[in-house]
Amino acid sequence: MNVSIAKNNPFVGLKIGLYKDPDIKRISHILENEFKNWNNNQINSYIEEVVKQDSKYGGIISVKNDSDYFVALLIYSIEEISPNAFTLNKKLRKSNLSYTKLFIVEKIISTTPLLHKRIFNLLIESSLSKSKEYCCDYLKLPKLNYHDYQLINKNFKNRINLSCKSGTYLEVDN
Repeated sequence: MNVSIAKNNPFVGLKIGLYKDPDIKRISHILENEFKNWNNNQINSYIEEVVKQDSKYGGIISVKNDSDYFVALLIYSIEEISPNAFTLNKKLRKSNLSYTKLFIVEKIISTTPLLHKRIFNLLIESSLSKSKEYCCDYLKLPKLNYHDYQLINKNFKNRINLSCKSGTYLEVDN
């Protein structure tokens, strides 16, 4: 098992870190629920691809409880796009940058509805931290349900740059 602990939060008893183990047995309960139409070979193949790459191009951020039981996963990738691809930051578009670096949250998967708000915020905070570490300009969240968007709007309102059909873009402090 190769989980690096990035942050301990003793108040809620959650540990967050990068998941690097290609053996998915310990997270299969989360993945099988999310990818209901996929067989085990498809899930294994997908996770192997995600965890074998360098974490600065993509990976999995995991959340475990005090019993080392995985309760949530965030799957991400990092991409470079033209700053003129869509309307983000006018200053950035007018700059001489040849690309904009995006930290893209592909999936957020949680198994514990009781701690959903805390886990969701912890994952977003960790994603922003990783975004900064990898010199990304924006964190792109997938299209969110109403309640999750309200959490983002409440806790990260000053970072919201664009919200559209494809997702919500948060500015990363560099």
